[in-house]
Amino acid sequence: MLAYIATIKFLALIGYAVLLLVCVRSRVAPALKAHFALYLLGLGFWQLTSFVLTITRDPGSALFWYNMQVSSLGLQSVIFLPLTRTFLQIKGQRWVSISAYVACGIAMAIGVLGFSFSSVVLGGAGYFIPTLAPAAYGVSIVGYFFWGWGVYCLVAGLRKERLQLQRNRIQYVLIGALIVMAGLPRTTPPSRHTPLTQRVRSSMRSSYHTL
Repeated sequence: MLAYIATIKFLALIGYAVLLLVCVRSRVAPALKAHFALYLLGLGFWQLTSFVLTITRDPGSALFWYNMQVSSLGLQSVIFLPLTRTFLQIKGQRWVSISAYVACGIAMAIGVLGFSFSSVVLGGAGYFIPTLAPAAYGVSIVGYFFWGWGVYCLVAGLRKERLQLQRNRIQYVLIGALIVMAGLPRTTPPSRHTPLTQRVRSSMRSSYHTL
Protein backbone atom coordinates (compact mmCIF):
# COMPACT_ATOMS: atom_id res chain seq x y z
CA MET A 1 0.00 0.00 0.00
CA LEU A 2 2.78 2.46 0.88
CA ALA A 3 4.47 1.77 -2.47
CA TYR A 4 1.22 2.63 -4.26
CA ILE A 5 0.81 5.84 -2.23
CA ALA A 6 4.43 6.81 -2.89
CA THR A 7 3.92 6.32 -6.64
CA ILE A 8 0.86 8.57 -6.62
CA LYS A 9 2.74 11.24 -4.70
CA PHE A 10 5.69 11.06 -7.08
CA LEU A 11 3.41 11.49 -10.09
CA ALA A 12 1.74 14.45 -8.38
CA LEU A 13 5.17 15.96 -7.79
CA ILE A 14 5.93 15.68 -11.51
CA GLY A 15 2.58 17.33 -12.20
CA TYR A 16 3.51 20.32 -10.04
CA ALA A 17 6.83 20.62 -11.86
CA VAL A 18 5.01 20.69 -15.21
CA LEU A 19 2.54 23.29 -13.93
CA LEU A 20 5.41 25.44 -12.68
CA LEU A 21 7.10 25.25 -16.08
CA VAL A 22 3.85 26.22 -17.83
CA CYS A 23 3.40 29.09 -15.39
CA VAL A 24 6.91 30.44 -15.98
CA ARG A 25 6.47 30.26 -19.76
CA SER A 26 3.00 31.81 -19.77
CA ARG A 27 2.18 35.34 -20.92
CA VAL A 28 0.13 36.43 -17.90
CA ALA A 29 0.96 39.59 -15.96
CA PRO A 30 4.38 39.36 -14.28
CA ALA A 31 3.03 39.98 -10.77
CA LEU A 32 0.39 37.27 -11.11
CA LYS A 33 2.93 34.89 -12.64
CA ALA A 34 5.36 35.47 -9.76
CA HIS A 35 2.75 34.92 -7.05
CA PHE A 36 1.38 31.81 -8.69
CA ALA A 37 4.88 30.42 -9.19
CA LEU A 38 5.55 30.89 -5.47
CA TYR A 39 2.25 29.22 -4.67
CA LEU A 40 3.11 26.26 -6.90
CA LEU A 41 6.54 26.01 -5.28
CA GLY A 42 4.83 25.77 -1.91
CA LEU A 43 2.48 23.06 -3.14
CA GLY A 44 5.28 21.20 -4.85
CA PHE A 45 7.48 21.38 -1.76
CA TRP A 46 4.58 20.10 0.34
CA GLN A 47 4.18 17.19 -2.07
CA LEU A 48 7.92 16.50 -1.91
CA THR A 49 7.90 16.34 1.89
CA SER A 50 4.83 14.11 1.83
CA PHE A 51 6.51 11.78 -0.68
CA VAL A 52 9.71 11.52 1.37
CA LEU A 53 7.72 10.88 4.56
CA THR A 54 6.01 7.98 2.80
CA ILE A 55 9.24 6.20 1.93
CA THR A 56 11.63 7.12 4.76
CA ARG A 57 12.45 4.55 7.41
CA ASP A 58 14.77 6.74 9.47
CA PRO A 59 13.22 8.63 12.45
CA GLY A 60 15.71 11.49 12.18
CA SER A 61 14.88 11.97 8.51
CA ALA A 62 11.16 11.79 9.24
CA LEU A 63 11.43 14.47 11.92
CA PHE A 64 13.38 16.73 9.57
CA TRP A 65 10.90 16.36 6.71
CA TYR A 66 7.89 16.89 8.96
CA ASN A 67 9.41 20.22 9.97
CA MET A 68 10.09 21.00 6.33
CA GLN A 69 6.43 20.31 5.64
CA VAL A 70 5.59 23.17 7.99
CA SER A 71 7.88 25.44 5.96
CA SER A 72 6.02 24.49 2.78
CA LEU A 73 2.75 25.18 4.57
CA GLY A 74 3.96 28.65 5.49
CA LEU A 75 4.78 29.36 1.85
CA GLN A 76 1.63 28.05 0.19
CA SER A 77 -1.08 29.04 2.65
CA VAL A 78 0.15 32.55 3.46
CA ILE A 79 1.08 33.43 -0.14
CA PHE A 80 -2.50 32.56 -1.10
CA LEU A 81 -3.62 36.02 0.08
CA PRO A 82 -1.23 38.07 -2.12
CA LEU A 83 -2.05 35.70 -4.98
CA THR A 84 -5.79 36.30 -4.73
CA ARG A 85 -5.32 40.06 -4.36
CA THR A 86 -3.17 40.12 -7.48
CA PHE A 87 -5.62 37.94 -9.37
CA LEU A 88 -8.49 40.26 -8.41
CA GLN A 89 -6.35 43.36 -9.15
CA ILE A 90 -6.93 44.80 -5.69
CA LYS A 91 -4.91 48.00 -5.41
CA GLY A 92 -3.49 49.74 -2.35
CA GLN A 93 -3.09 48.38 1.18
CA ARG A 94 0.51 47.43 0.54
CA TRP A 95 0.83 46.56 4.23
CA VAL A 96 -1.40 43.53 3.63
CA SER A 97 1.04 41.94 1.22
CA ILE A 98 4.02 42.91 3.37
CA SER A 99 2.44 41.33 6.45
CA ALA A 100 1.79 38.16 4.43
CA TYR A 101 5.42 37.98 3.32
CA VAL A 102 6.64 38.51 6.90
CA ALA A 103 4.28 35.83 8.23
CA CYS A 104 5.39 33.50 5.44
CA GLY A 105 9.03 34.00 6.38
CA ILE A 106 8.35 33.38 10.07
CA ALA A 107 6.33 30.23 9.35
CA MET A 108 9.07 28.89 7.09
CA ALA A 109 11.74 29.70 9.68
CA ILE A 110 9.80 27.79 12.36
CA GLY A 111 9.87 24.72 10.18
CA VAL A 112 13.52 25.08 9.14
CA LEU A 113 14.61 25.50 12.76
CA GLY A 114 12.69 22.40 13.82
CA PHE A 115 10.33 24.10 16.25
CA SER A 116 7.12 22.46 14.99
CA PHE A 117 7.72 18.80 15.88
CA SER A 118 9.74 17.47 18.77
CA SER A 119 9.85 13.75 17.96
CA VAL A 120 8.34 10.97 15.86
CA VAL A 121 7.12 7.46 16.63
CA LEU A 122 6.53 4.60 14.24
CA GLY A 123 2.80 4.10 13.67
CA GLY A 124 0.95 0.89 13.06
CA ALA A 125 0.56 1.61 9.34
CA GLY A 126 4.35 1.62 8.84
CA TYR A 127 5.06 5.35 8.72
CA PHE A 128 6.20 7.82 11.35
CA ILE A 129 3.78 9.94 13.38
CA PRO A 130 5.08 13.28 14.73
CA THR A 131 4.64 14.77 18.18
CA LEU A 132 3.53 18.37 17.81
CA ALA A 133 5.21 21.26 19.56
CA PRO A 134 3.23 24.43 20.41
CA ALA A 135 4.74 26.28 17.43
CA ALA A 136 2.90 23.95 15.05
CA TYR A 137 -0.44 25.23 16.29
CA GLY A 138 0.73 28.80 15.74
CA VAL A 139 1.66 28.04 12.13
CA SER A 140 -1.71 26.35 11.69
CA ILE A 141 -3.59 29.41 12.94
CA VAL A 142 -1.54 31.80 10.80
CA GLY A 143 -1.99 29.63 7.72
CA TYR A 144 -5.73 29.41 8.17
CA PHE A 145 -5.96 33.16 8.83
CA PHE A 146 -4.28 34.21 5.59
CA TRP A 147 -5.97 31.47 3.58
CA GLY A 148 -9.33 32.57 4.97
CA TRP A 149 -8.52 36.19 4.17
CA GLY A 150 -7.80 35.16 0.60
CA VAL A 151 -11.13 33.31 0.39
CA TYR A 152 -12.88 36.40 1.76
CA CYS A 153 -11.31 38.51 -1.01
CA LEU A 154 -12.56 36.02 -3.60
CA VAL A 155 -16.10 36.08 -2.20
CA ALA A 156 -16.11 39.88 -2.05
CA GLY A 157 -14.77 40.10 -5.59
CA LEU A 158 -17.41 37.68 -6.82
CA ARG A 159 -20.19 39.79 -5.30
CA LYS A 160 -18.91 42.97 -6.95
CA GLU A 161 -17.98 41.54 -10.36
CA ARG A 162 -20.50 42.02 -13.17
CA LEU A 163 -18.58 40.50 -16.09
CA GLN A 164 -19.69 36.88 -16.38
CA LEU A 165 -16.34 35.59 -17.67
CA GLN A 166 -14.48 37.01 -14.69
CA ARG A 167 -17.18 35.76 -12.33
CA ASN A 168 -16.65 32.26 -13.68
CA ARG A 169 -12.91 32.52 -13.13
CA ILE A 170 -13.38 33.66 -9.54
CA GLN A 171 -15.83 30.85 -8.90
CA TYR A 172 -13.41 28.24 -10.24
CA VAL A 173 -10.60 29.53 -8.03
CA LEU A 174 -12.88 29.68 -5.00
CA ILE A 175 -14.26 26.17 -5.51
CA GLY A 176 -10.76 24.82 -6.07
CA ALA A 177 -9.52 26.43 -2.86
CA LEU A 178 -12.34 24.92 -0.80
CA ILE A 179 -12.00 21.46 -2.36
CA VAL A 180 -8.25 21.27 -1.78
CA MET A 181 -8.57 22.49 1.82
CA ALA A 182 -11.25 19.89 2.51
CA GLY A 183 -9.39 17.09 0.73
CA LEU A 184 -5.85 17.48 2.07
CA PRO A 185 -6.13 15.05 5.00
CA ARG A 186 -7.10 12.31 2.52
CA THR A 187 -4.20 13.06 0.18
CA THR A 188 -1.47 12.89 2.83
CA PRO A 189 -1.83 9.49 4.51
CA PRO A 190 1.63 9.48 6.17
CA SER A 191 0.47 12.33 8.43
CA ARG A 192 -3.28 12.11 8.40
CA HIS A 193 -3.46 11.13 12.07
CA THR A 194 -1.81 14.32 13.27
CA PRO A 195 -3.84 17.38 14.35
CA LEU A 196 -1.79 19.67 12.10
CA THR A 197 -2.76 18.09 8.82
CA GLN A 198 -6.37 17.84 9.90
CA ARG A 199 -6.50 21.58 10.46
CA VAL A 200 -3.97 23.13 8.13
CA ARG A 201 -4.17 23.87 4.46
CA SER A 202 -4.37 26.38 1.83
CA SER A 203 -5.80 26.78 -1.40
CA MET A 204 -6.62 25.54 -4.87
CA ARG A 205 -4.41 23.06 -6.56
CA SER A 206 -6.34 23.11 -9.83
CA SER A 207 -6.82 26.87 -10.10
CA TYR A 208 -3.93 27.50 -12.51
CA HIS A 209 -6.13 26.85 -15.51
CA THR A 210 -8.43 29.73 -14.47
CA LEU A 211 -5.75 32.39 -13.95
